[in-house]
Amino acid sequence: MKTKYIPRYLFERSYLLGTLLFVVLFSIVFMNIYTPLSVTSWFGFENKEQMVLMLLFYLVAILILLVSKLLMGYVSKKVRISYIQYILWNASELVLISALYSMITTVFVLTEEYSFGMIFLKALMCLFLILAIPYSLALMYGIYNHQRKILKRLGYRSFISNEVTDGVEYINLTDNNGNLKLTLSMDSLYYLESQDNYVNVFYESGGKICHYMLRCKIKTIEDNFGGRLIRCHRSYVVNKSKIKLFKNERKGMYLELKYDGMKHIPVSKTYQEAVVGAISEVESFV
Repeated sequence: MKTKYIPRYLFERSYLLGTLLFVVLFSIVFMNIYTPLSVTSWFGFENKEQMVLMLLFYLVAILILLVSKLLMGYVSKKVRISYIQYILWNASELVLISALYSMITTVFVLTEEYSFGMIFLKALMCLFLILAIPYSLALMYGIYNHQRKILKRLGYRSFISNEVTDGVEYINLTDNNGNLKLTLSMDSLYYLESQDNYVNVFYESGGKICHYMLRCKIKTIEDNFGGRLIRCHRSYVVNKSKIKLFKNERKGMYLELKYDGMKHIPVSKTYQEAVVGAISEVESFV
């Protein structure tokens, strides 16, 4: 069974911090509704001690989630995170915060009436709702927002903006406003280089290498033609079929493309495994 991975854009810092803020706001509303109905919940402003304990718990819980999200974002840049790993990661947050709540409740609030185990199970159920609902909504929003951005950048065209004419596959490249700027055959495309808010497209025409500066994000093109292109560096995406050699030398890793005299394309450690896999995949069909 093929492993399914969480899209990398869902680990962007802005998305993770936005999710955390949503959890905090949702928990405040939820606990205001839930506390009067629970015998083990002590949140409120009835006395100074409870207020201090509540603020202490919230600050530590938020710190746990903040560290967890930042660590998740860092790990996602190194390795792909599957849906199972993502669920287990979030479950560990749930268990840790539930244990923290149960410890504070047992030691400082309800010292005799209820056992740690009972309080822990009730906290686990309550915190599951507090975390699961915002996480699910944030996940759906993140996917929707990403697809909306792609549609906007591509002028509300099809996600796979390529055409096949007389056996030749053509791709349409648009700018950030969705305006068609360049159409070329996939076979003529060599690589893309990101330069701030622009992408420099290098392709062959009339036996010479030409380039075209396009105002868009390189990730947009990569996402839409990911089956034929491969990211090898933060600033470079190459056409898989144009890779001639992969070299790992003391001065660094790089790719040689099939056009004589073309500069070497750097390969960073982050994308090394993906590049090697792409080369193997191409060779298996040769």
